[in-house]
Formats: sequence, C-alpha cells, structure tokens
Amino acid sequence: MAEIAKESRQVVSNWRRRYDDFPQPIRTLQSGPVWNRESIDVWLRKSRGDSTHVLSFINLKGGVGKTTTAVATAEILAQDHRKRVLIVDLDPQTNATVSLIKEDRWAEMDREGRTIAQLFIDKLNPQIPPKFDIERSIARQVSTINDGIAKLDLLPSSIRLIEIQDRLPMIAMFNNYVERPIDILKNAIASILKAYDYLYWTAHRVLAMLQRMDFGYRLGILYLPFLMFFPHGEFFR
Repeated sequence: MAEIAKESRQVVSNWRRRYDDFPQPIRTLQSGPVWNRESIDVWLRKSRGDSTHVLSFINLKGGVGKTTTAVATAEILAQDHRKRVLIVDLDPQTNATVSLIKEDRWAEMDREGRTIAQLFIDKLNPQIPPKFDIERSIARQVSTINDGIAKLDLLPSSIRLIEIQDRLPMIAMFNNYVERPIDILKNAIASILKAYDYLYWTAHRVLAMLQRMDFGYRLGILYLPFLMFFPHGEFFR
C-alpha cells in the first residue's frame, strides 16, 4: 500500500485513522493487511491534494475569547463535521488543555513528560536522554462533550513553559543556530500532521511564532473581532 501511494507506512497509518472512507483491507495476514488495488487507486485519485489546514486564533489583547473560540470551533468540526482535529496548546496558562481534559489526567501527563513543555525541556538539556514522544503525548478523544469526541485530539500544554519560555532562544545556541524552537516544534509534529484535517494553535505569543512558521500547509489566521461576521455554514465550508 505504501509503495503504491509512494508514501511512508506512517503516512498510510495516518490516512487509515483520519479518513472514514479509507478502503478496508480485503484480508489481514500475519504480515499485515491486504487491499484491493483498484479501490486504493480510486481512493488515491480522489483524495490527492487534501492537505491539513493550520489555524491560529489571534488577538493581541487577553481575555477576548481566543481559547474559548478555538475549543468551540474545534469541537464543532470534530463532532458535527466529522473532521479530525488536533489542538496544540502552546499557552503556559493551559486554558485549552484544562478545558478539554480533566485536571487529574493533565497532571499525570505532565508528571510523565507528555506535554509540549517536555519537547523544549529535552532540547534545553541535550546531555540528558530525551523523554518526549509525540504519539504518547497526544491525548485522544478529548472534550467535556459526551465524555470525549472521537476525532478531537490534544497536545497539552504545561505551566512549566513559564519557567523555560525565556530560555528558548538558547536552543539555537546549543545547535549552532541551525535549529530554532519553531523548527523543533515543526519537526515534532511533522510525523503526525497528515493524520488530521485541521491543526489548531493556541498561544499567548503566537503572532511572533507565525511570522517565522512555514509548515507547507494552508495557514489561516482568524482575528477574533471579525469572527462574528462569518455565518456558521460559511465559516466551516
């Protein structure tokens, strides 16, 4: 299958999770699943060019509903429109995180190094074996709606970001200025990005990061004062 699609096995695995219409295997052998070649060719022709949408909710003023709007629209996309959505919480206040998972679950993930903070902590301490694992760090089926929404995932934040955010420029120094903090985040997410229809960013300093970000995917920036002018159907078309 991966050879037919000219993609990696990880990408094919992401497709199987992301798309409801992905062809089912006609047989599962000990060596792996077997597909019908014709059905795969048809599906590939239909789906080519369907890339991940990257959205960030931005306002320079605090307390205007950035997180609330991001979480609500992500839940609508996942629940009502059956889109696979990943929220990446880069805000040390962890508002999106605690809105989507219970605090005891978040505390456990934070203790185990399964938050976005651990990714940067690893880079700030290159002499210590890294702990961050993107697959283990994603909380699946999050939301307070119906005990979780099947297609909504979260990469949680941590208040430990407060302690390290001013040291992040040192990462570039450790790597002879070859790798910036935003490159580290981009590379960490690259392996799982194609599993999602939408990637949401929530961050209090997101504007500075977006000016240097290039994921190779469509990027939408929603300025909250103007969000009210988008009718529901038009916004999600």
